[in-house]
Formats: sequence, structure tokens, C-alpha cells
Amino acid sequence: MKLVDTIKQDKILFATTKTLLIIICLLSILGISAWSFAKAYEYEIYPLVKINSISLSGKSPQKALKDLEANVIKDTEKIIIEVNDKKIVTTLKDLGIKLQSSQTISEAYGIGRTANFLKTDKNIHLAIAINQDIISETIKKFDAEIIKPATDAKVYIENGEIKIKKEENGATIDFKGAEQAFQGIAFGKNYIYKINTKIEFPQVAQADLMETKANAQKILDREITLVLDNKTFSPSLEQKWEMLVIEGKTISFSNKGIDEYLLAISNKVNVKAVPQRIYEDGAIETEGKDGLILDTEKALAEIKIALSGEKTQVALAMKEDKRKISHINRPFTPGLYPGKYIEVNLATQTLYQMEGQSVVGSHRVSSGKPGMSTPTGTYSILSKVNRAYSSTYNLYMPYWMAFVGSKYGLHELPEWANGYKEGQNHLGIPVSHGCVRLGIGDAAQVYNWAEVGTPVYIHS
Repeated sequence: MKLVDTIKQDKILFATTKTLLIIICLLSILGISAWSFAKAYEYEIYPLVKINSISLSGKSPQKALKDLEANVIKDTEKIIIEVNDKKIVTTLKDLGIKLQSSQTISEAYGIGRTANFLKTDKNIHLAIAINQDIISETIKKFDAEIIKPATDAKVYIENGEIKIKKEENGATIDFKGAEQAFQGIAFGKNYIYKINTKIEFPQVAQADLMETKANAQKILDREITLVLDNKTFSPSLEQKWEMLVIEGKTISFSNKGIDEYLLAISNKVNVKAVPQRIYEDGAIETEGKDGLILDTEKALAEIKIALSGEKTQVALAMKEDKRKISHINRPFTPGLYPGKYIEVNLATQTLYQMEGQSVVGSHRVSSGKPGMSTPTGTYSILSKVNRAYSSTYNLYMPYWMAFVGSKYGLHELPEWANGYKEGQNHLGIPVSHGCVRLGIGDAAQVYNWAEVGTPVYIHS
């Protein structure tokens, strides 16, 4: 009995060993075959791989890309988009459509490799990037009525009456099947892409706004009075409308609309501050003063409460507007000389009559124009002539006061030989031939005040 059992066990062991050896042999054969296959196609696309039925079997990615590009249209070739029986001639490039050939070849090369080794469908499609916005814009340029957004119903006011504008349906492009259509265009099977439009429905209908209209009317019907001391202000129906913001079915209050209304009141009641102007040495040129302005922040909050129906009267309040301090440079130089001297500031086009620390007179002047600038520096009055004549320019110069030879001087606006008098409107503008021109009356006053030898200081 033991002998029989031993024989049975030996037979089972032999059969098992034989089976294992067969399996190992088969796996070895399969492994060698797979290795040989992979080696043979190491740099090539595997068999049976196609792109839109174009065989890429056994081709390198570079060769496959070249063959693919030879079979698709150029992005500058003319194609036709047909929308609602209207035809638009354009190109893939103008539509922003890109044929992604390199990406598709990479996918083809990956079939049987990496993550695509289990892929059974070896006929893949050319990847196409479709820009729906550019296509839509191209169609809108051709015919703006083809694509238009839906318009919600809205509440508006006309001639003091609140109305509701009816909603309108819009139209948009239905891009369903677009990629498949452009596949055909890409391979030259069809150069016409038929696009359908679909209705775009609004979000808010006329019926949705009946309650909103009624609520807006209640707000406009409220009598609101703003009181400031003995003054009263009441916004008109149109002004109250500008204080509302209606978005869909929701009513809120507009800070901008209320601020604009308060600005109009502020312009009537505000007393603006005058800045204090201080010279660099600490002396005060202008004392300035504080002002009073409308407290618009408080008023805005109170008006919102009144619009809500919680009150009918709004008490306006003023608040202090503190003067600002402005540090300025002196346009003149006090104490440059102990007695009389003349200072001309070319930057401000102003002549100052100075006596020690004090300004005893100031006048608008016109100095030399560009290219004929008035010389700067310290000079003195060399001579005085009641009415000098310039042979160079053939004109007369009343109240002439020379300070550089006979070439440059202070004088009244010139009079030309034909009787024309230089206009007062030139004062404050450098338009002279280099002299410093004074206005009518001002020149005589300076002429009678200054003496020969009076210092003249000219600076920018």
C-alpha cells in the first residue's frame, strides 16, 4: 500500500514539474518575443496605430509628424463657416484654432508604451484646440445679430414714471460637435463648418420685477427734507432715483448717487479753509483760516435711513475743516539792501519795489522770450529817459530805465512806429527782446520812485 502511494505522489510531482517547465518555457518565449518586438520598434510607432485612418505604423515620431502635417490643411488656407445660412470666409488661424500635431504624435508613440500600453483603440484623432471666444467674435464682426446676449428685464424711470423694460432672449453658438467638424476640415474632407445657434434665456423676466417696481415707487413717494440751520433741501424724484441701485429684483442704496446730491448741497453751504502760507524763515505770508464743511459721511447714513422709511427729516451737520500749512519760498529777498532796490523774479514774472525789509510795490512784467533772455545778476539804474527810442526795433519805450548799458532796461509796454501799443495781455509772459516791460501806470510809478543808482537784482 505504501508503495502504491509513493508511486502516485511521484507521478503528481512529475506532472507538476512538467507543467511548470512548460509555463516557464512559454513565458520565456513570450518575454523574448516582447523584448524583440520592443527592440524592433524602440524608436518607432507600434503597428496598427493610426491618426484619422492615416497609418503611422513603423514610423519614427519625426517622420510621422512630417506625414501628418502633409495631410492636414495649413492654418492660412481658406475655410467657410456657415451660420444660419450665412457664410463667412476665414482661416483656422483667424479663428484661433490650432492643430496640435506634435501632441497627437506623442500620444500615438505612447500607445503600447507607458500609461497607454492597454489602449485597444489604436485609431486616434488629431488633437485640436478650439477657442470658442475667438470664433464667436469672428461671427459677431460679420453679423452682430447672430450672437447677442440675453437681456434681463429691468426697472427704469422715464418722465417721472417707473417702468419695466421687457426681457429679451439672446443667441449663442452651439459648439456641440465642433471638434468633429474641424477634424473633417483639418484633413480636407469638408471645408464648410456649419454652426448652429441656440437660444440664451434671460435670468430675470418682466413678471419677476412687479414687486420691485412697487417697492421702488414707495421709496420715490417718500417726502424727505434735509435741514441745516434755517435752510432746507428736498431731493427731487429724479435725484432720489439716482440714490437707488436696482440689480435684478434687489433694491439697495447708491453711495455714489447720494454723494453727488450732497456735493451739490456742499457747494452751497461749505466755507472752505484758507491755507496758512509760511516762508522758509518762519515768517507768515498768509495767516489763513479754518473752514466749515458739510459732514457728508453722517448725512449719507441718515439719508439711507430716510429712504428706508424710518424718518422723513434729516438734520445736516457741519464739521470743522482745519486749515493746511503750506511752506513756500519767498519770491523776493527782503533786506538785500538797506534802502531802495528793485527785484525782478523771472520765474513769477514779477517786479518788486523794495525798501529794506519791506515790499512797497509789486507789478506784473514781461521779460525776455526764449533765445533773448533777460540777463540775471545784480545791476543798478544807469540812466533814465522819459521816452526812449530803439533804432534796432523801430519802437518807443516810455519810462526807460537802463541797467545794462543801453541794451537792457526797465520800461513801459513799447509803442511801435506805426502807433501800435503792446498789449497788457502780454504781462506775465516772457515775450520781450530782453528788457523788462511794465504795464501802463506801473512803469511811471517805478520810474518816479527809482533814482539813478538804485540797485536792480534779477533772478529766476
